Amino acid sequence: MGARGSIPETFEPRVEGEILNKYGHPARAEHVITPSMDRHKRAICRCWRSKRMPLCDNTHQFLQLQGIKVGPVAIDIRAAPQPSRSTPRLLNVGAGRASLAGAVVVAACSAGAHFVGLF
Repeated sequence: MGARGSIPETFEPRVEGEILNKYGHPARAEHVITPSMDRHKRAICRCWRSKRMPLCDNTHQFLQLQGIKVGPVAIDIRAAPQPSRSTPRLLNVGAGRASLAGAVVVAACSAGAHFVGLF
């Protein structure tokens, strides 16, 4: 209708080896998280462009449009499992005696077979 045609947006894909850490964040982000009894799910940034580091703010979606295959890692923070209230007990108490009896039977059979002349 007389309007100029739209110009397609052009962008150059990322060059292999180009630095993704443009904001100069430290190479390692270490945080000690003490989990509560509640369960929390978090998305941790892996593209290094998030403004909420170390949490993801979906900046990687723009990178995916440029052909960079990157996305957040989802973590599930839970409380540590509670120890069981039962008292610990040994389950294989007779295993040593059974193996000793088996060894004696095998030795007796071998000696008998040797004595008879089978070996």
